[in-house]
Amino acid sequence: MLKPCRWIESVMAGVLLAALNAPLAAQQQAESPSVATAGLEVFLTAGADSAIAVWLGGATFDTPATRATLGQGFARMAEQRGRMLGYDVVRVLPIGTHVRRVYAVLHYEEAPAYLYLELYRAPGGWVTQAVEFNADPGDVFPPGLLEP
Repeated sequence: MLKPCRWIESVMAGVLLAALNAPLAAQQQAESPSVATAGLEVFLTAGADSAIAVWLGGATFDTPATRATLGQGFARMAEQRGRMLGYDVVRVLPIGTHVRRVYAVLHYEEAPAYLYLELYRAPGGWVTQAVEFNADPGDVFPPGLLEP
């Protein structure tokens, strides 16, 4: 059994360790760039085409064909799953200081879908580098992302 003085030292050491690890935990779950969350919010209020416009604004691959392809894919998702009701950002993974990978669950009426955005911090702000979505999380989320 620990003596009272040793018990207090153990508690204080645990508190200190937790305080020192807090910044590390915050770095591992970075903040989602505003272009990602703005697109998700617009998706809820104005639909997929408006979200695509937000996400692709300034992207090197922003073409009418890309917008049409993404729009058709989101339309098929809505036909299968109903209207999008909400979303959860599951994880924001920083890759260095200029890249963020955002993983989100899209909540439709009938079933979820899964979204991945890769964003790059260019001199003018965050720019989307990739948009992927699927009904199967294994096609969008990396292995181990959903494990505790």
